[in-house]
Amino acid sequence: DLSFLSKLVVRNCMKLMALPQMVVSFFSLRVMIIYSCPELVSLPEEGLPVTLNFLYLNGCHPLLEEQFDLKYGIEWEKYASLPSCFYPDKSMEDIQGNPS
Repeated sequence: DLSFLSKLVVRNCMKLMALPQMVVSFFSLRVMIIYSCPELVSLPEEGLPVTLNFLYLNGCHPLLEEQFDLKYGIEWEKYASLPSCFYPDKSMEDIQGNPS
């Protein structure tokens, strides 16, 4: 049961290409951090949970990261449609120190 999960950290998943559908099962998710997943090219098709307050992506597929760098594209729109989610333009080290 993932309904009470509030923070999700996904890292070093070298073969992860897509995230599971999250809107229904992850309705308490507030923070999602994804890094060093070089094959991750898209966010869930139905979008991200509206409860999400913080999203961090780094080391993902260049096509995904490009959309976030340019703030344009289908994947960026999934994030941009969230009512109050922060996407930092900095590295995680600048935000909270070395992630663990």
